[in-house]
Parts: sequence; structure tokens; C-alpha cells
Amino acid sequence: MTKSQNSRILRNVAIGAVLIAAGAGAAYFFTHDPVALRVLWLAGPIALTSVGFVVLQAVLPKDEG
Repeated sequence: MTKSQNSRILRNVAIGAVLIAAGAGAAYFFTHDPVALRVLWLAGPIALTSVGFVVLQAVLPKDEG
């Protein structure tokens, strides 16, 4: 895989994780369902970590090689 493919996959994973966490958060906010809370509890850190990696990848200098 090339570097651009890796960054595209990482960006897609981050978008998916954020959407899942947002959906679980909205479901818990409106229903107070414990299953939605568990999904939010699992998806929240994954979303934060993957978004952090995307931001870190954007901030760090690119390799010229």
C-alpha cells in the first residue's frame, strides 16, 4: 500500500468512528438506553484516537522519499 492509500483508509476509519460515536451519543441522549451507552463507551475512544492520528498525520512533515 502506498502512503496516500494509508492516509485515505485512516481518514475513512476516523469518519466512520466519529459517525458511530455521534449516533450512539444521540441515541443515549434521547433514550437513555444502556446499550447505546456501551456503544458510546467503546466508540468514543476509538473515534478520538483515530481523529488524533489523522490530525497528527496532517501536522507532521511529509517524507520526500
